[in-house]
Amino acid sequence: MTEDTGDPDEMDELDERVDDELGNFQLEDGDEGLEMLGAGRPSTARPGRVHTARRGHPSTDPGASMSADGTMLCGLARALVQNQMIGPDQATAIQTKVDAAQGRFIDELVSSGQLRAATLAHFASDTFGLPLLDLAAFDANMLLSELIDTKLLAESRILPIAKRGNRLTVLLSDPTDLQAIDRVKFRAQATVDPIVVEHDKLLKLIEQLSQSLTDQEDKVADEFFSDVQMDELGDGDLRHFDIDAPLRADTST
Repeated sequence: MTEDTGDPDEMDELDERVDDELGNFQLEDGDEGLEMLGAGRPSTARPGRVHTARRGHPSTDPGASMSADGTMLCGLARALVQNQMIGPDQATAIQTKVDAAQGRFIDELVSSGQLRAATLAHFASDTFGLPLLDLAAFDANMLLSELIDTKLLAESRILPIAKRGNRLTVLLSDPTDLQAIDRVKFRAQATVDPIVVEHDKLLKLIEQLSQSLTDQEDKVADEFFSDVQMDELGDGDLRHFDIDAPLRADTST
């Protein structure tokens, strides 16, 4: 068996053929996950070129899943770098920081000022072909509390706002967080229809909703226990046990 020398000209030809196939890729009806990643959908953002790594050589493509120093970039970081919204070094620095703190890329990206929340929201909407909503025009009083799981809301940062049949409309700021989207889909047993909003405004709304729902739950609990009148219990209604007394076998049978 002869060893594959990986001729550069042949590899370049293979790369070009793969690029053409990716460029002409069309979504099938069942490719919802690919659609969420923007596959086969033209982007209005500045396009990036997709390359495959040559055998035995690291990929130099800014949209690759691993940066030049070996740092694994999340989906949002790859999309931003590939579309030249931030530089590879910026993305790697942010990813390294959030990995060490076990945080989220989008949180550090927005809080650091590397990219404004409004700019990021428009980018996500254009790149992934999703509708965009200004939360300043959104009436939170219209939300249905039965659609909201406070724990899942805090973990996923995805806010359900309406459900019709097996379709759930949600607000989110990171369309590439497929793990969070899948959790919401599984919990709701419904197909998710995402609407993109600004990250900082979404976090503020989630915090307000979580606090409001917690207050409501505490109020219901207080009202429930207030109906129990402890002073109505007689002395014979309570049994006192001596923890130091030895246990005795039941001899009544």
